[in-house]
Amino acid sequence: MTITITGTREIERILRQLGERAPGNLRGTGNVQQPAIGRNDVSVELGYNADYAAVVHELLDVYHPVGQAKFLETPISQTDITGKLAEKLRSVID
Repeated sequence: MTITITGTREIERILRQLGERAPGNLRGTGNVQQPAIGRNDVSVELGYNADYAAVVHELLDVYHPVGQAKFLETPISQTDITGKLAEKLRSVID
């Protein structure tokens, strides 16, 4: 089964929303992999390509003139991003 580009574009839109909290140059390194469809589940890997992204994400005591630490974790925990992704993937697959 192939996921249509419509589904991927929606996931990329969600990544851009998450990226609004990414500090500085990290904003341009976001990426979304094609959904992996298993027998009982679907997963989507998204993140940032910069080598330093994980370090910046975890350093809570560093000032960021733009963005924040925990730039992926915080919005995911505060919103229903995973529910939105699941809903969109279901609509594309069905």
